[in-house]
Amino acid sequence: MIEVIRVYQHHNNQLASMVRVKCDTDFVARNEEFLEFVDKMAMGIAALRDFNFYDGIHGLYYLTNSVTDQTFMEDILDARKKFGEDIRLVTHSKFEVYTDESKDEPDKRG
Repeated sequence: MIEVIRVYQHHNNQLASMVRVKCDTDFVARNEEFLEFVDKMAMGIAALRDFNFYDGIHGLYYLTNSVTDQTFMEDILDARKKFGEDIRLVTHSKFEVYTDESKDEPDKRG
Protein backbone atom coordinates (compact mmCIF):
# COMPACT_ATOMS: atom_id res chain seq x y z
CA MET A 1 0.00 0.00 0.00
CA ILE A 2 1.07 3.57 -0.71
CA GLU A 3 0.74 6.27 1.95
CA VAL A 4 -0.01 9.94 1.41
CA ILE A 5 0.33 12.69 4.01
CA ARG A 6 -1.54 15.96 3.56
CA VAL A 7 -1.66 19.01 5.80
CA TYR A 8 -4.32 21.69 6.14
CA GLN A 9 -3.27 25.03 7.63
CA HIS A 10 -5.90 27.64 8.46
CA HIS A 11 -5.35 31.16 7.10
CA ASN A 12 -4.76 32.59 10.59
CA ASN A 13 -1.84 30.20 11.25
CA GLN A 14 -3.47 29.21 14.55
CA LEU A 15 -4.95 25.87 13.42
CA ALA A 16 -3.65 22.96 11.37
CA SER A 17 -4.30 19.28 10.86
CA MET A 18 -2.48 16.42 9.25
CA VAL A 19 -3.81 13.12 7.88
CA ARG A 20 -2.07 9.99 6.64
CA VAL A 21 -4.10 7.92 4.17
CA LYS A 22 -3.27 4.61 2.46
CA CYS A 23 -4.31 3.47 -1.00
CA ASP A 24 -3.28 0.50 -3.14
CA THR A 25 -1.30 2.13 -5.96
CA ASP A 26 0.89 5.14 -6.66
CA PHE A 27 -1.38 5.82 -9.65
CA VAL A 28 -4.20 6.76 -7.25
CA ALA A 29 -1.83 8.37 -4.72
CA ARG A 30 -0.77 10.91 -7.39
CA ASN A 31 -4.29 11.48 -8.71
CA GLU A 32 -5.43 15.10 -8.19
CA GLU A 33 -8.97 14.03 -7.23
CA PHE A 34 -7.59 11.63 -4.63
CA LEU A 35 -5.34 14.34 -3.18
CA GLU A 36 -8.35 16.67 -3.07
CA PHE A 37 -10.26 13.97 -1.13
CA VAL A 38 -7.39 13.71 1.38
CA ASP A 39 -7.25 17.51 1.67
CA LYS A 40 -10.97 17.56 2.52
CA MET A 41 -10.34 14.95 5.21
CA ALA A 42 -7.62 17.15 6.72
CA MET A 43 -9.82 20.25 6.56
CA GLY A 44 -12.71 18.37 8.17
CA ILE A 45 -10.50 17.16 11.01
CA ALA A 46 -9.28 20.72 11.61
CA ALA A 47 -12.91 21.85 11.89
CA LEU A 48 -13.84 19.28 14.55
CA ARG A 49 -14.87 20.59 17.95
CA ASP A 50 -15.36 18.59 21.14
CA PHE A 51 -13.68 15.45 19.81
CA ASN A 52 -11.38 13.44 22.02
CA PHE A 53 -8.52 12.50 19.71
CA TYR A 54 -7.64 9.63 22.05
CA ASP A 55 -10.74 7.89 20.69
CA GLY A 56 -8.62 7.41 17.58
CA ILE A 57 -9.62 6.50 14.07
CA HIS A 58 -12.68 4.44 15.00
CA GLY A 59 -14.24 7.27 16.98
CA LEU A 60 -13.67 9.64 14.08
CA TYR A 61 -15.46 7.47 11.51
CA TYR A 62 -18.91 8.32 12.86
CA LEU A 63 -18.45 12.07 13.10
CA THR A 64 -19.61 14.41 10.35
CA ASN A 65 -17.02 16.03 8.12
CA SER A 66 -18.33 19.59 7.88
CA VAL A 67 -16.57 20.02 4.53
CA THR A 68 -18.55 17.21 2.84
CA ASP A 69 -21.63 16.95 5.10
CA GLN A 70 -21.11 13.18 5.40
CA THR A 71 -19.48 11.07 8.07
CA PHE A 72 -15.78 10.42 7.63
CA MET A 73 -16.66 6.74 7.05
CA GLU A 74 -19.06 7.69 4.23
CA ASP A 75 -16.30 9.82 2.67
CA ILE A 76 -13.91 6.87 2.74
CA LEU A 77 -16.49 4.44 1.34
CA ASP A 78 -17.28 6.87 -1.50
CA ALA A 79 -13.57 7.21 -2.27
CA ARG A 80 -13.17 3.41 -2.34
CA LYS A 81 -15.97 3.18 -4.92
CA LYS A 82 -14.66 6.08 -6.97
CA PHE A 83 -11.02 4.95 -7.16
CA GLY A 84 -11.61 1.20 -6.99
CA GLU A 85 -9.02 0.69 -4.27
CA ASP A 86 -8.82 -0.05 -0.56
CA ILE A 87 -8.45 3.40 1.01
CA ARG A 88 -7.75 3.73 4.72
CA LEU A 89 -7.29 6.62 7.09
CA VAL A 90 -4.15 5.62 8.99
CA THR A 91 -3.73 8.48 11.43
CA HIS A 92 -4.69 12.08 12.03
CA SER A 93 -3.58 15.01 14.16
CA LYS A 94 -4.94 18.44 14.97
CA PHE A 95 -2.88 21.36 16.20
CA GLU A 96 -4.22 24.58 17.72
CA VAL A 97 -2.56 27.64 19.19
CA TYR A 98 -4.33 29.11 22.21
CA THR A 99 -3.63 32.67 23.23
CA ASP A 100 -4.74 34.73 26.23
CA GLU A 101 -7.31 36.40 23.98
CA SER A 102 -8.75 33.04 22.90
CA LYS A 103 -12.32 32.48 24.05
CA ASP A 104 -12.05 28.71 23.59
CA GLU A 105 -10.59 26.43 26.19
CA PRO A 106 -7.96 23.96 24.98
CA ASP A 107 -8.98 20.30 24.80
CA LYS A 108 -8.21 18.26 27.88
CA ARG A 109 -5.79 15.75 26.33
CA GLY A 110 -4.18 14.11 29.27
